Amino acid sequence: MSLSKKTKKWLANNANISLEGKTAIVTGANSGIGYKTAETLAYLGADVVLACRDPQRAEAARSALAEEYPGCGISVMRLDVADFASVDAFAAEIAGQGRDIDIFVNNAGVFHQPGKKTKDGFELVIGTNYIGVYYLTEKLLPYLSELPHPVAYINTISIIHKIAKLEYGDFYCEKKYSDLKVYSRSKICLAKYSYYKAKQLEGGNLHICMNHPGIAITPLGLNFVGP
Repeated sequence: MSLSKKTKKWLANNANISLEGKTAIVTGANSGIGYKTAETLAYLGADVVLACRDPQRAEAARSALAEEYPGCGISVMRLDVADFASVDAFAAEIAGQGRDIDIFVNNAGVFHQPGKKTKDGFELVIGTNYIGVYYLTEKLLPYLSELPHPVAYINTISIIHKIAKLEYGDFYCEKKYSDLKVYSRSKICLAKYSYYKAKQLEGGNLHICMNHPGIAITPLGLNFVGP
C-alpha cells in the first residue's frame, strides 16, 4: 500500500524538504513501520537501502518501492541484527564499498519470542532490539564518523520503555517469561544507550537520536493485541 494522499499532502505542506541525492538505510524495512519509513524516504527523493534478514521478502519490498518511485535507487542488503556474524559482514560491506550514508534508521525489532535465542545465545527480544543494535552501532560508528557530512543515526525505541524495570537477577526473564518485561527492557536499554552515545559524540558529524513511532497495526504490533 502506497502512502495515502493525506500523508503526501502533509509531507508537502509540513516537511518542506527534499532528500534528493541523499542515501538512507533502514533495517527491517520489508514490512510494517520499516517499510513505511523506507517509502517516506523514497517519496522525499532519497535512495534507500533495505537492510533485511529475509532476502525474498526484502526483494518483494524493493520491487514494490521501485515501481512506485522509479526515480529513486532502491536496493537490498542482507542484515540479521540477531546474528553477530551477519552484523560483521554488513558493516564490512558498508565500509568496503565506501557507501555514502546520510540517514541510518535502526528499525528492526521483534516481540513475543518466548524460549527463543539469538545466534549468539541471548534472549531473542533483548538480543535483537538492544544487543544487536548496540553491536551494529559500535561496528558502524567509526566509519560513519569519518564521512564528510552530517549523518542522522536514528534508533527506534518505544514509549513502553517507561514501564521497564531492570531486574538484574533475572534480566532476560528466564525464571518467568513476560512479553512486556523483555520488550520494555530492550527499549529502555536502547534509549539509555542512545542518550549516552548522543552525549559522547556531541559536536561531531554524527547526530544520534531516538524515535518513538507511535502505535501502529503492524505484524509486530498485532502481537501486542492478538488477532
